[in-house]
Amino acid sequence: MSAEQKKPTIEQKSMFGVAIAKPRNMWTTSKRLIGVMKKSNLLILLALLSAITGTVMQVYTPERLGAVITIIFDGLRHGVGIDFDAVLVILLTVVAMIVGIFIANFLQQRLMMLVAQKVTYTLRNELKAKMNKVHVS
Repeated sequence: MSAEQKKPTIEQKSMFGVAIAKPRNMWTTSKRLIGVMKKSNLLILLALLSAITGTVMQVYTPERLGAVITIIFDGLRHGVGIDFDAVLVILLTVVAMIVGIFIANFLQQRLMMLVAQKVTYTLRNELKAKMNKVHVS
């Protein structure tokens, strides 16, 4: 094989036969994007905490529902009846956790949307400033 055949190509073909250019400076671009996103560190941290909170509640909710089933089963098995007060407390806790999951997921999505909008706004303004410096003729 010649040296030209061993060189990796810059372009690849997509499944429709259209040439796709591979990124040349991926790490440079990634570092630049992270630099732009650093302005939103607090929002990203809050979104991460919201995601963790929602996930913990999603994991803990089925355990509480299992406790309800255990209370009902034990009451029927021992013939003492179902402790509806305990069931009600656990079910209200489950409803509160489901509402908490909704709020955490909504907050996470809203915060990440704000980050995306800020990054897009910054990049568009940088591009606009750069294009204004380019001479048309």
